[in-house]
Amino acid sequence: MDILNKTAIQLAEAIKQKEVSVLEAVQALLTRIEETEDSYHCYITIDKEGALKKAKEEENEVIDTEPEMKPLPVSEPIFII
Repeated sequence: MDILNKTAIQLAEAIKQKEVSVLEAVQALLTRIEETEDSYHCYITIDKEGALKKAKEEENEVIDTEPEMKPLPVSEPIFII
């Protein structure tokens, strides 16, 4: 199953089982954003470097300890009314 088609629970389990790395998951999401942003215009700023840095930090923590479900900020919705 494609990383982006997994639920949060499935993705957490795949990371725990080392089927997918945190970095791979974030890179897949960033790639999808790059592919679709011109059509949807969902983001004002995309902090690719920040997201990858945080993913690498979390990856090191997953290696050192038992993984737990933690939020990994990649995007924040902005609503304009």
